[in-house]
Amino acid sequence: MVADWAGRNLKLLPVILLAVTLAVVGSFLVVAKTTQEPPPSEADRISDVGTLLVVMQPGCDACTHFEERVAPGYKQTTQSNIAPVRYIDINDVQRQKTYRLKTGIRGTPTLLMIDGFGQEIGRSLGSPPTSAGLANLVDRYAARMTRKGI
Repeated sequence: MVADWAGRNLKLLPVILLAVTLAVVGSFLVVAKTTQEPPPSEADRISDVGTLLVVMQPGCDACTHFEERVAPGYKQTTQSNIAPVRYIDINDVQRQKTYRLKTGIRGTPTLLMIDGFGQEIGRSLGSPPTSAGLANLVDRYAARMTRKGI
């Protein structure tokens, strides 16, 4: 009788194992999502100002446009004092532990507004057409970059 029951229900074993596996993985994902990083302390500050972090890659025409046409004009604006430009290769983003990004990088150039604690406070995909457009973008995030005396 037990052999009969086991023979009939053996076909259900893969389904049961899949359901249990999905339940366990799902519970880990819920725990990971609800666990938040504590706010950074003053000692964690990486700079006295925010940063406009530009994620680039070789062969990217929009990256070249940004670097050659937009960034030089931006460096002449007052917004460049609030968020100076720093460049990082897309391949180095995952290895870089200094910056706490909200999500991964999906394309280049990606402009990341980083506060003085290394936390992402805003992003924009693609190059603004002009340095004035870039300055306006920085202005939108400037209030969030000036916390705790930065």
